[in-house]
Amino acid sequence: MITRRGEMLLGLNWILLLYPTTEFQVAHSRCIGRLFSTVHDDDTNHNQLSNNDQDRPLPWMNCGVLISSFSDGVMPNEDAQIFLQRGLVNALLLEERHRLEHAVKASAIQSPCCGPDVTVLDRLQDVDRRIEQVEKYATPLDLLNAHEPVSIRLLYIPTAMYAIRSNSENTPGKQRQRARADGKKRRTRIVDVLKELIPTENTTILAATLDFDDGSVKQTEGAASQAVFPQSGKDAMRDWEPHIIYVEGGNTFWLYHCIEKGHWNEDLVRYCTGPRQGVYCGSSAGAIVAGASIETACWKGLDDPTVVPGRNGYKDWKNVTGLRLVGATSIFPHMEDRWADTVREKQEKLREPVLCLRDDEALCVSGHKQLAYVTKGAQIAS
Repeated sequence: MITRRGEMLLGLNWILLLYPTTEFQVAHSRCIGRLFSTVHDDDTNHNQLSNNDQDRPLPWMNCGVLISSFSDGVMPNEDAQIFLQRGLVNALLLEERHRLEHAVKASAIQSPCCGPDVTVLDRLQDVDRRIEQVEKYATPLDLLNAHEPVSIRLLYIPTAMYAIRSNSENTPGKQRQRARADGKKRRTRIVDVLKELIPTENTTILAATLDFDDGSVKQTEGAASQAVFPQSGKDAMRDWEPHIIYVEGGNTFWLYHCIEKGHWNEDLVRYCTGPRQGVYCGSSAGAIVAGASIETACWKGLDDPTVVPGRNGYKDWKNVTGLRLVGATSIFPHMEDRWADTVREKQEKLREPVLCLRDDEALCVSGHKQLAYVTKGAQIAS
């Protein structure tokens, strides 16, 4: 279904609201939400809604930022940083509410005659009020208690960049060693930005690196005691409850293979759509796997599929679906003008919307509002 910008269409099963900016919202009577795309073609914008899989609800991630590059798409991008800050504040407040709810229950059990602690109840009501204000406040940071310590848990997943390159002159061991060192540097940049987003005197960033390949957790940082960090990958995804998960770029095929092998897809979907509303940030390969199809990783011919046993050719990745956390839309990162014809040709065969992100752009997804927008405008295949 294609329509021009600024129109409203009413169909039998759906209502499509189109906005004059890159913000858009879709309400669907049979689906949680669907992402549609906008193409810039001779200064004329069109919008496309995919009707595939209408009978199967497609969950949106609660809060996510999909990018091609962290250094270009987030660090100089004020809109993306504000969105991340708002998402982190919301996750921190939801965690505080969860803790206070347990305290209320415990006080009621401890003193059944007197009922729950009134002071704790008042604090719980105050947190509920602040949560309601997160989307409305121009400065969401003010909703946090400046006098209380803030601990942000970051789970960094560099699996895609750990893929072995067959054309490298270095041994596999040397490649892994360099990739781990590079990943540590990239994670440090993310930690520095998080400190700027939540710049209170009592802010602590607890960072851990998870490799989807073997499920190991390494390079913990932010606390002297290892007791505050997860002992395994499954603990990190389920019990540690990170406020933000960052999935690094690299070889998309290797990342998908490791997700599939370790059944991490279930953990990722649960994290992204669960009640705690943590923030998902996917860069390049991390953005592609969050989309509807993995096929977009084949279009440039740059990622090497031979690293995956049994799927060592691009043809083996046809019809392989991603996590589908942005509805039926697929992601094509690192968009440049030279790829325009390729994207249009490939997207016609894919028959689903494809959102193309340039290096300086970020797709911000707010699933509970079924709202998503691209900062600085997006190039979209139609």
